[in-house]
Amino acid sequence: MSTHVLPTDNPKDVPVFDQLKSGEKTVEGRPYSKKYHAIKAGDAIVFKNAKRKHRATVASVKKYPTLLAYLKGETLRKTLPGVKSQKAAVKVYDKWSSPGRRAELKRKHGAGMLAIRLR
Repeated sequence: MSTHVLPTDNPKDVPVFDQLKSGEKTVEGRPYSKKYHAIKAGDAIVFKNAKRKHRATVASVKKYPTLLAYLKGETLRKTLPGVKSQKAAVKVYDKWSSPGRRAELKRKHGAGMLAIRLR
């Protein structure tokens, strides 16, 4: 089993790190870049935000062709608790990765988004 360190934002409007730590957010989405190909079920993830850390275990990993497919497949409740619509969720993810970047990853790797399900 491997340990992966993932920098994680915690903006006031979408406190992702706090939600991961509390267990409210149970799926972490990342653009499907080569950096994340090695993440597998059973691995440890250390989420880092400034000087704070939270450790979780990967329950499973699933690839999605697009951000919208990811949001529909995993649900807003699990991916971005408190965000009320898919349109708003897309705007949040667009702050972290551009639609062009995700499309490029889909062309390269066959998937645009990676769902990291946590336990």
